[in-house]
Amino acid sequence: MLRNETIDSFIVNDSEMYAKNIIPLHECAFFSNHVYQDTFPLLPGWSILYSIEDATGYKGNIYVKDLLTETAKVVIAHRGTVPTNTGDMLNNIDYVLGKVPSQCSSMFYYIGQEGFRKLDIIYDEDPTFPKNYDHTTPYTEDNPKLKYISYVSTGHSLGGLLSDCFTALTDCTFQSVTFENPGSKLLARNVLTEMLRLPENLIAERLNKMRSICQAYQAGVNAINTCQEQAGRTFRFQKLDYQYTLNSLGLMAFPPSHTFASDFTFLVGYTLDQHSMEKISVYVNQGRSVVEISNPVGIHEGYIQYVNPQNKDYWDGYLEKMWSSPSVLAEAMRLKYADEKEFITHGYQLITLVYEELLKHRGYTAEISRDYSLCEVVNKPVNEKMFYPELCLFNSWQFKTDKQVIKDFVLVDKKTFEDESQSRCTII
Repeated sequence: MLRNETIDSFIVNDSEMYAKNIIPLHECAFFSNHVYQDTFPLLPGWSILYSIEDATGYKGNIYVKDLLTETAKVVIAHRGTVPTNTGDMLNNIDYVLGKVPSQCSSMFYYIGQEGFRKLDIIYDEDPTFPKNYDHTTPYTEDNPKLKYISYVSTGHSLGGLLSDCFTALTDCTFQSVTFENPGSKLLARNVLTEMLRLPENLIAERLNKMRSICQAYQAGVNAINTCQEQAGRTFRFQKLDYQYTLNSLGLMAFPPSHTFASDFTFLVGYTLDQHSMEKISVYVNQGRSVVEISNPVGIHEGYIQYVNPQNKDYWDGYLEKMWSSPSVLAEAMRLKYADEKEFITHGYQLITLVYEELLKHRGYTAEISRDYSLCEVVNKPVNEKMFYPELCLFNSWQFKTDKQVIKDFVLVDKKTFEDESQSRCTII
């Protein structure tokens, strides 16, 4: 269901969201961006109470406003991945492998203990607030000071995962508002199991709480924001902006590959463009509407949504960019079509074919094969205009066996795979 309100009115008017907190989304987006380099000016009235960056690559800031008042606000922002930071990259690998990243422990200690101890000191010095609580657990709901403070944990990408984990570790006291979250449900479970050693019934209870207090705001479906299942509710911005980048040949790879693993436009250019926190900040500041979605789980499922020909805003721009390219190859392509409309119509036909193939093989097991004898390139039909540059533009495949061969990949059903020798293949 599409929300027609702007982002801020959406949050304020939704009783199920921000039930505990009144910190608007644009502030969460600002701090998720600010924690990356915290050199540009803060929002009026805000200051940094605590900042930490350790050897694991973890970087977190505690931002505060109007302390010692009934409108006090605290935002905990966790930095996402910095590509040049070895610690960040190693933590991302741990996440992909299903391990608990070391930054989770750093976050829990530095923010949950050291950071909040600074907050306690400020409130301890004020005689209007009670002192009968344990300083080492400032985040428990038994602490009456929480009634005077609106808390939100936030972050982008890896920072979004850490934000959700912080919420899980603190018994869901803090609402988590994240951007381009790769999917935190499995990680949250592993954190509760390995770090807190909770029994299964308490883990299930916390994960259930996270479904309502964790919110992930996503741009276009991409290879990062579909890695795993989300712990909470997911919302997608509408009317997205796309950066279409021509390659050295002055073209873009087309049609989409039959597997995400060989579609570098999707994996690299498109994903990095859509995953940008700067772009998310623009969407929020412009008040673009969002729609609550069921986020695809797994990069393959995300790729299916990416290829979907109903994704017209993206594909219209993609095909128009190809048509208008000034390159020599694009000029040769234009000679093969009567006009742009015919080119776009043919383009959508090819996109639809790939999309239908992807749907057909949902749930199949993929195994790598080098047996190219199983397939052959289709000759161009007499009544169909095709173009074969180096990038295999408008290329297609025809299968000579009952197995569906997709370039380097052979898709077989599970039973066939189990019956055959596994010595020649690697599971992905």
